[in-house]
Amino acid sequence: MLSIKKLLLTITLGLVILTGYSQGEIAILPVYNPSHLQLKITANNEILSGRDFLTGEDNLLNIKAFSEEDGELVLTELRADLVRHGRKVSSITAGEKMDLTNLMANAQSGDVFRFTADKVYIRNSEGKLELYSIGNVNFLYTYRSSKGLVLN
Repeated sequence: MLSIKKLLLTITLGLVILTGYSQGEIAILPVYNPSHLQLKITANNEILSGRDFLTGEDNLLNIKAFSEEDGELVLTELRADLVRHGRKVSSITAGEKMDLTNLMANAQSGDVFRFTADKVYIRNSEGKLELYSIGNVNFLYTYRSSKGLVLN
């Protein structure tokens, strides 16, 4: 009975130490609301932030987040969903550089690309990531087969 208690105590102590070392990699700052973030989205050296649609030529996206006070932020994980008639058709997960080639192969005109990031980080002076914002950062684009004018 005594050896089981020692074993459990050793395991618990090991987990506490492991958790302590893990926390050293990502520090947690006071968390900000993600609604004040600004995004710069580019594809083929063209800024897409002012557009509301993507075409098949916009398959390689580069997404950067900024804050007025703190400068450039880091999005470590972004999810892109292809949505048709309100239902998710497929999705991929990537970082700030996202290849949408596989999603665009299945896309039809009128489909929606929904992008979501759950956490935003900032790089500190030591180069480590610190949690900057928790919450959903969302943006949407509709899919068009070409950049030409669309008549209703």
